[in-house]
Amino acid sequence: MIPLASLVLTFAIFWHPAVEARVLRNAISELPPIAEHAKTARYIIHNADWVAVGTLSVREDMKGDPFVSLKSISDGPASNSSGIPYLYMTDMDITAIDILVNKSTEEHEFAKKALFERHPPMKYWPANHGFYVAKVKPTQILLLNNFGGLVTVNVQDYLSASL
Repeated sequence: MIPLASLVLTFAIFWHPAVEARVLRNAISELPPIAEHAKTARYIIHNADWVAVGTLSVREDMKGDPFVSLKSISDGPASNSSGIPYLYMTDMDITAIDILVNKSTEEHEFAKKALFERHPPMKYWPANHGFYVAKVKPTQILLLNNFGGLVTVNVQDYLSASL
């Protein structure tokens, strides 16, 4: 059985409307209304290819220092947003040191398929690097998608929002 790792953390989603218009000009009709915060957060996560994962380092030479790395992401196949971000990690990665491991074959296969659909080269990454699927379990969601500061999005509202 292949392990499914879990990261429990707060994630913040920063999305500026001007950037939306420039980057997603062809998809503008798909954007949720700005006031629908949970749906907007889900839309952003589902359409993101990468995320920045920030941790406090546990390495002796950097202990306690903030550390950020970019990771490929998928929350499900293009037609099936789960709202749960999945990452493909290896213990060779400094970010992966403190991840909790769970066994969940069905979810692991769903996540792996979704990651490989979004990032096809992952299928060919070296097996001897010990890659595994990591699951982000959101505990708090902060959204910045308009003027006026951050909005806290209820996790249950986020998970139940449909695209």
